[in-house]
Amino acid sequence: MKTIAMRKKNLHKRYRLTRDGLTSLTSKLQELRAERRHRVAMLRAVAEQQASASHEDSGCIQTMSSIRFVDAEIERIENVLAEAELIQPISRKRERHVRLGSSVKLRGDDGQEITYVLVDSIEADPSEGRISDKSPLGQQLLGKRIKDYITLKNVRNKQARILRLVG
Repeated sequence: MKTIAMRKKNLHKRYRLTRDGLTSLTSKLQELRAERRHRVAMLRAVAEQQASASHEDSGCIQTMSSIRFVDAEIERIENVLAEAELIQPISRKRERHVRLGSSVKLRGDDGQEITYVLVDSIEADPSEGRISDKSPLGQQLLGKRIKDYITLKNVRNKQARILRLVG
């Protein structure tokens, strides 16, 4: 069970965001606020229709529930943005070690290359090539340099793949 001190510590976590991550969260916040306004308008319309009815419609209850969900998400994003710290980009020529915000290109033995950007977990999206610094791969990459090797382990079939950091 978390103590009050632990909860307070988590409330004031610093989020380190890339410029893209900051832009994405700001856009998401604007979308959620617009969605909330739309749902509140829907709720008012349903409430007016039911003013003469003696019972609450399930649609009204469902809309109120969705508004609460949107409110919680708005609050979460506002808290992240309030505690956000922008990661300053470093030019590739000056960047010696992989760190938060680094773009990393990996090459396997088969010659296939994949590029990732190392980000805070709040903006991680592996399908978009943005991996968390807390992920197993992210932790292996931190501090590495071009031409270093890492071992990517596949837990399911217990195979390991050697990858090399390239430009």
